[in-house]
Amino acid sequence: MAKADRTKGGSIELLIEIDSFEQSYHIADHRAEIGRVDDEAIIEIRGKIVRTSDHRPLVGAPAEMSLVCSQSYHAAPDTSEAPMPMLMTASHSQGAFKALGYLPPQPFWSLPDMISSGRVSHVIVDYRAGVGRGFELHALYFTSHENIKRQELVHSP
Repeated sequence: MAKADRTKGGSIELLIEIDSFEQSYHIADHRAEIGRVDDEAIIEIRGKIVRTSDHRPLVGAPAEMSLVCSQSYHAAPDTSEAPMPMLMTASHSQGAFKALGYLPPQPFWSLPDMISSGRVSHVIVDYRAGVGRGFELHALYFTSHENIKRQELVHSP
């Protein structure tokens, strides 16, 4: 996964070193209007691109990823919606890479501790050209610096 070349299916791979992250949480009560309560938690990860399989000028550029976990709770107890993971968009805007994805609850809530402890220091992002000028996020791989170095040793000539 960490090999620095164009991947199968025309996708592009970036290695992003995590610099910082912030968390936020929002809950809204819509029971009077539509009969449900919605919540949304967000982790904003900021870092820099240290390797890319394409678009060489992106090396050293800033990267921002918004990772979201949300759920809807309905007035009828048996109709709550289970969260569904979804990788959404990726873009290059004003010299920066940006991505958005919805994660399932367990990995989402574990991720801040994994970053804070150093068990996760990098993200490998795989994305593909989408409709029009946009890109579609295809895969996220959260890993440590040590794991990246091991993979590089395995893939080196």
